[in-house]
Amino acid sequence: NNNNNNNNNNKNHSYQLYYRILRPENLSSSKLAPIIALHGGPGLPSNYLLPLADAIPHRSIILYDQLGCGQSDSPENIIMPHSTGGGSQQEKVDDSSLLNPSSSSSSSAIYSIQRSVLDLHQLIQHLGLHKFHLYGHSYGGMLAYEYIKWIAEIALLDDSFDDDDHKIDHYHHHHHKKSHDKRNSNITCLSVVLSSTPSNIEQMERNSELLQNRLKEEQITIPKTSSTLQLTPEELFQKIHFCRTQTIPRALMDAYAGLSKTWFGTSVIMDYIATPPIHNGDKSKQIPHILLPPVMAMVGEHDFVTTEYGIDAWKKIWIGSCTNQNKDTLNEEEDQEQQEQDDNATNKSTHGNNSSSVIISRNGSFRSRVLSGCSHMGLLEDGSIYGNVLEQFFKEFDEIES
Repeated sequence: NNNNNNNNNNKNHSYQLYYRILRPENLSSSKLAPIIALHGGPGLPSNYLLPLADAIPHRSIILYDQLGCGQSDSPENIIMPHSTGGGSQQEKVDDSSLLNPSSSSSSSAIYSIQRSVLDLHQLIQHLGLHKFHLYGHSYGGMLAYEYIKWIAEIALLDDSFDDDDHKIDHYHHHHHKKSHDKRNSNITCLSVVLSSTPSNIEQMERNSELLQNRLKEEQITIPKTSSTLQLTPEELFQKIHFCRTQTIPRALMDAYAGLSKTWFGTSVIMDYIATPPIHNGDKSKQIPHILLPPVMAMVGEHDFVTTEYGIDAWKKIWIGSCTNQNKDTLNEEEDQEQQEQDDNATNKSTHGNNSSSVIISRNGSFRSRVLSGCSHMGLLEDGSIYGNVLEQFFKEFDEIES
């Protein structure tokens, strides 16, 4: 175990973020790039993502608790419970460290998406990562997107922008396979996964309210068992649309033990709507299909994050309104091949009496998946099929030129 501190100039506002590396021996692998996994909430610590180690073999996976939750600091002297985790999970934690990034000069700005983006960037620098995949679940996907959007907008500030196709192609050739931040030219985000990630929080909340009202009005229930007969509509919502396992998984229970008491839930990010990166504040100059890395947006069949704003809205950001036929038409041969791979994995993976399957869509650098039989916590509901989908996507973009 290593304990490292990144000293900053403003010690009055310094804080520590807890992170751990699963399989640190593979962190510098030239064939399997590591994954940085971002948890949701905000404020639900990374414990519930530990099953990624079983779902995705061989790769290094970096997990960290965002500020204010889990084992990271909670500024303003608010004491938080620290989760210790379970025995088998702890055995998978190969390296645990503390990072002390430079913090905001204003305590009121410590808890924000912008601050969290900077924390992520400093973690990447602190670990000396050069190539990696970003995985974000729920709110963590929003954070992943805002990070790559921030890097893209830095690139736009550093380079002249021109609508001429030849110059844009030249720009893409020289920049897409390298970091978009010239100050960190050795850093490359190879791909991004947005798992059950809403592009619009208010829209998600409205849909969740509609789903709960429907449960109240129609008294919809999952198959009746002794554990579901007395559930309230709110509890049924959790059982149907959040996590469909028979009991709460241990990893999720451990995460609940470390919930943030300072910055938690959708109420603190209610105004969030994802928007494309723009050039120098000019909304008319959007070229996201060039600047953003390949992405896979995925949701569960029963997810309260629907395909409308969990897939379709992200697709608009990545490919926009491009009229290029190569970008607008699905690659049917690749689709069929990938569908066969996922179908083979599906046949080997079941959860209870329900089998899982994947609906696939491809379009340029955009991929999408819908996991049948799953809801918001697909990783915990069917880790085998979930991990297979992720690994196939990561493999596709591992071999990117330096």
